[in-house]
Amino acid sequence: MRARPGQAGAFLSSALCLLLMTAAYGAPGAAEKDGAKDGDSLFARGMDLYRGGDFNGAAALFMEAASIKPDFLDARYFLGESLLKGFPTDLPGAEAQFLEVQKIRPGYLDGMISLAQTYYEWGRYGKAGDVLNKVLAISPDHRGALYYSGVIAARQGDNEKAVSYLRAALKTDSDHLPSRIELGLALSHLSREEEALAAFDEVLKAEPENERALFGAGNSLNRLGRAEEAKGVLIHFRDVATAREKGEMKEARIQLWLQQTRRSYEEGRLADARQSISRLLEEYPAEPRGLASLGWLQEKAGDDAAAIATYEKVLGIQPENLTANHQLIALYSRNGQRDRAAAAKERYEELVRKASVAPKK
Repeated sequence: MRARPGQAGAFLSSALCLLLMTAAYGAPGAAEKDGAKDGDSLFARGMDLYRGGDFNGAAALFMEAASIKPDFLDARYFLGESLLKGFPTDLPGAEAQFLEVQKIRPGYLDGMISLAQTYYEWGRYGKAGDVLNKVLAISPDHRGALYYSGVIAARQGDNEKAVSYLRAALKTDSDHLPSRIELGLALSHLSREEEALAAFDEVLKAEPENERALFGAGNSLNRLGRAEEAKGVLIHFRDVATAREKGEMKEARIQLWLQQTRRSYEEGRLADARQSISRLLEEYPAEPRGLASLGWLQEKAGDDAAAIATYEKVLGIQPENLTANHQLIALYSRNGQRDRAAAAKERYEELVRKASVAPKK
């Protein structure tokens, strides 16, 4: 499951320091309506960031929306989801939000599953199981509840029960790859290697570079005495894992420069913010987040032409980038390019429509 870097709970202080690109949709206090902050507008802007993967920035907006409307169920639910997905993960904060969701709407299954997931990732398996039992009492075929019940059973050493839950989850949704991976692992622990290998192979048909399935398949092949096949699979696993590690190193570097940019911007040191983005782009010239941040800084400096060119470069690399699409609407309009503004607006709204709103459990 998801790694939990950093100290649990550390996020609540850092969440209040918005990511640089949060401002691309307005700072949290910027949503005003007749002189008062508008919780619905804050929530809508938060969803833009959430869909774009900016979970820290989204959390800050959802937090303010919920403070304006304490019974705003969607704001609290997506605040909890953002705290689960952000960096660092804030499990106590997520728990608090999902408990509030249950107070607002008792029996809300999505909120219950998210609460169980929070407890699971926290290692509080008993509490997770209690919540999952309540979900299954309401909805016996709930795939998310069956999946997490199976995973918890496996973690507690009851692989027979895990297999039962996971097969039930796959009966509900045969395409759910995490259930199939966990099924393979549980079967392998039961020394049912042929069945385990079949489960891993099904995953690899859909995702040939799935690390967990490759590793599981390689081990199953070894235990079945098929050493040459196992060797090829495990070499592939090693190559995939190495590529992932390189990607994680790249991501760490990108996050470093983005954090320095945000800090400089928050402290009013715009030249330093620009320098940090320039250094990011020296290392990774085609990184969409760096380019989008550069476009935003250009926009704030009043250089609309440069900002337009930068955002258009972002779209050449990543056409679905929500920030670039959103910002170009106002930039085109402000510079008398009404047809392009209308086209940008239509494209942005289509991207939002296509974006998944609720996380799939």
